[in-house]
Amino acid sequence: IPTGLGRPSNPQQVSMLYYLECPYHTQNVKVPDAINWTATYRRDSDIMAPYEKWLYYDAKINQVEQDHNYAMNKTKKVAWFVSNCGARNGRLQFAHELQKYIDVSISFSLF
Repeated sequence: IPTGLGRPSNPQQVSMLYYLECPYHTQNVKVPDAINWTATYRRDSDIMAPYEKWLYYDAKINQVEQDHNYAMNKTKKVAWFVSNCGARNGRLQFAHELQKYIDVSISFSLF
């Protein structure tokens, strides 16, 4: 997170930090003074933005029907996209173990 940003010149301006790392990786994050709202995975954020949680604007709609079969013509059972491959939770080792039993396509980022 950049530092030295200073306070916004307009006090009515909202400057939001939207950060999608898990609490384990954000417990020591220092938020600059220029940020006055946070939207993160953490429960103490101004806006809690957990993974895999979708809220629809129309409260009467709780499911969106898909009109396309995204699995059609796919050749592998699992596609795995990940960042922070060196995580201590062993997810990379799990993916390699899973590859022993089914075909898994792995795409990752080092950063």
